[in-house]
Amino acid sequence: MCCEVRCLHILVKHKDLRMATKDPESATRLRGKTVTRTLAQAERELLAMQRQLVANPNIFHVLARKHSECDSALQPGQNSGDLGWVARGTCGIPQFETVMFSLKQYEISDIVTSPRGLHLIQRIA
Repeated sequence: MCCEVRCLHILVKHKDLRMATKDPESATRLRGKTVTRTLAQAERELLAMQRQLVANPNIFHVLARKHSECDSALQPGQNSGDLGWVARGTCGIPQFETVMFSLKQYEISDIVTSPRGLHLIQRIA
């Protein structure tokens, strides 16, 4: 059993986030813009990216830089979307962590739902 993994991810937010009840601005904050896409629109966007990644998994960092709504997307080069090394029990989002540790190296997840939005995850180590 692995004790640490390293993953990239793409986060797409939508206007129906559950976090809005705890922090009303978190669901709408996006680099100074308001998130207006619905959950269904966010899912469609991620499914389109997932199809591109099936054809070429090496472009994950490119799609993260272009589409992810997480600060990790701003990291340079192939580190775009990099979550760094994550130890078991330290992620804070159980469903997200379960997926990270279940992936094989370079495998890409299905869409993962979290309080922050929808994600695609690629395990790189």
